[in-house]
Amino acid sequence: MPKHWTQEIVVGTGVTAMLLVNLFGSRNSAAESLAAWQLTTSLVVSRTTLGVAAANGWLYAIGGTPAPSTQVSERAAINANGSLQPWQTSTALTTPRQNLAVVSANGEIYALGGQTSPGGPTEHLATVEHASIYPDGSLGAWTATSAMTTRRVEFAAVTNGTFVYALGGYGGAPYFHDTVDRAEINPDGSLGPWALDPFHMTTARYGFSAAIGGNHIYVFGGTDGTIYLSSIESCEIMPDGSLGPWQIVGSLPSARVNMAAVVVGGFVYIIGGFDTGPLSEVDRAEVRADGSLGAWETMTPMTIARHAHAGVAVGSNLYALSGYEPPMTGTVEYTSILGATPTSKDECKDGGWAFFTGPPRFRNQGQCVSFVARQHPDL
Repeated sequence: MPKHWTQEIVVGTGVTAMLLVNLFGSRNSAAESLAAWQLTTSLVVSRTTLGVAAANGWLYAIGGTPAPSTQVSERAAINANGSLQPWQTSTALTTPRQNLAVVSANGEIYALGGQTSPGGPTEHLATVEHASIYPDGSLGAWTATSAMTTRRVEFAAVTNGTFVYALGGYGGAPYFHDTVDRAEINPDGSLGPWALDPFHMTTARYGFSAAIGGNHIYVFGGTDGTIYLSSIESCEIMPDGSLGPWQIVGSLPSARVNMAAVVVGGFVYIIGGFDTGPLSEVDRAEVRADGSLGAWETMTPMTIARHAHAGVAVGSNLYALSGYEPPMTGTVEYTSILGATPTSKDECKDGGWAFFTGPPRFRNQGQCVSFVARQHPDL
């Protein structure tokens, strides 16, 4: 059975966070379904076009629309059953940001691009700031790091823990982007200089979602400024962090914008979005070792139709945060992937062991690591 790697990438309206997952062969989709979605504690500040990250048993909601939420960050601890403790405000961004992208890696959260207000191109940002995640879940001060080569709004960002990639969006000139910026993560958490990758996406798009699965980056849907898109394109991440050529690898069940995408457990989950109206729909497809995707299947829908929201995964739990219902909402809901179990020791770290519904259920990280070692002795 072939071994392949993926990252658990969470994306919502151009926002991402990253956790490592190791997968071996195909998963039994019949054995893994979604539980009913449940509402949990709402954000302190209702907003849309926000970013989200997850680390060490905490969720972080960053920036968004409207002011003053553009500089707000909040955090909430995750309970053992997947519900959230009350949200609390955290360190404010140095720059107002809506329609931004967020990624987390190696104990840092990064807030990229976006716009300071709904104004013209002068309000579009290429700047990036980052904050350290402390052991108690609090955030350090946000600090500027190297800026992207291109102003980007309604774009997506992903990370493999070594490089950060910023994809598509709009802003500056030319207005709509098919380009990809790349920066290496330095040991101190800052970013090295950004550079444009020589290979462009097949379509300039914004309002889309992106994720890493295996050694491929995938982008889903969005708009080219004229029509909503259903197309999915992908490229390979090379060992040196550069990207291979982009190619179309499939289509979503329907053209849509402003959805969230999560890759976890060998599947990509597309959560909500907007086609002819806000969607509560959740669809998933298998991410195969060769970079192709399996057939789409419809999963348990959310309790609320929402778009311009954020999505994140922690262990076998999926979360959808805020967005437009309409109207704008600060609600948060979550579900569990029934039957999901850890497939790498990395999934057991940073409190991840506590968030697998199993069976089995684990009492500590050691039990989780031992389970992985028994199931996957070739690790």
